[in-house]
Amino acid sequence: MKNILIPVAALLVFTSYAKEQAKESATTNVISLFDGETLNGWHTSKADTKFWTVKDGVITGGDLEKNVPKNVWLVSDKNYENFELTFSIKFIDGEKSKLLKNSGIQIRSLVMGKHVCGYQIDAGPTHPQ
Repeated sequence: MKNILIPVAALLVFTSYAKEQAKESATTNVISLFDGETLNGWHTSKADTKFWTVKDGVITGGDLEKNVPKNVWLVSDKNYENFELTFSIKFIDGEKSKLLKNSGIQIRSLVMGKHVCGYQIDAGPTHPQ
């Protein structure tokens, strides 16, 4: 069993269908990882809390003002196994979109000190070398 992790180095918007999932969960065993309002059920390092917010029902990483200087992680409080994960990532277009976009989802991963080891599903048009 591993945590589900959300890394961001610019902007990540994790779209939630929490209300619909809550309705479905009674009959299909769907577990919503996000309540659509708070970061309850998730944690990060104290130094990285400034990068994570909930805006308009989505988890947002970054602020569109400056690049996030390092990889930061939002980690689920619970472990999951034998799962199907459904999510959306949206990058903002326009003048402020010139910021570095390096994001994705870590699955079946472990936090080991300042590093995360496991599988990553990359997202975003640019990744640092």
